[in-house]
Amino acid sequence: MEKLPIKTKIAAWWMIVIGGIVIVLGIKAAGGSYTSGAGLENIIFFITSVFLGSLLIITNLLLLKRRKVGWEFSIFILSILLISLLICWISLSPLFSSFFVFVEPCCLPFLIVDLGLDEMGISFPFTGFFLFLPLLIPLILLLLDRKNFWKIAS
Repeated sequence: MEKLPIKTKIAAWWMIVIGGIVIVLGIKAAGGSYTSGAGLENIIFFITSVFLGSLLIITNLLLLKRRKVGWEFSIFILSILLISLLICWISLSPLFSSFFVFVEPCCLPFLIVDLGLDEMGISFPFTGFFLFLPLLIPLILLLLDRKNFWKIAS
C-alpha cells in the first residue's frame, strides 16, 4: 500500500483547519446575534459557515482516505469559494464598484462578520487578499500532486 503524497496531505490538513476556523467564525457570529441588531444576517452566516466548514472537513477526510470523490469535491468546493470571494473582492473594490452593483447579495457570507479591521484602517481589498490566499494554496497543492494521487486512489 503506497503512502499518500505529501502535497495532498498538506492540502487536506490545511483545509480541515480552514473548515474548523469557518465553523468557529459561524458560531461566533451566531453568539453575537442575540446582542446585536443584525440577527438575521448572523444566523444566515452561521448556517452557511457551518455547512461549508463541515463540507470542507468531510471531503478532506475522504481525501485522506484516498477516495477520488474527496479529491473531486475538494477541488469543486475550493473553486466555488475562490470564485465567489474573487467576485466579492472585485465588486467592493473602488475601481470596479460602479460595474458590479448587482453582485452584492452573493457576498453576504463573506461580509457579515465584523472583524474590527475598519477601525484599524485596513480596507476590504487588503483583507480580501488574505482571505483569498489560504484557499488558493491548497488548490495549487492538490492540482500539482494530481497525478501522484490518482495513481494510488481507489
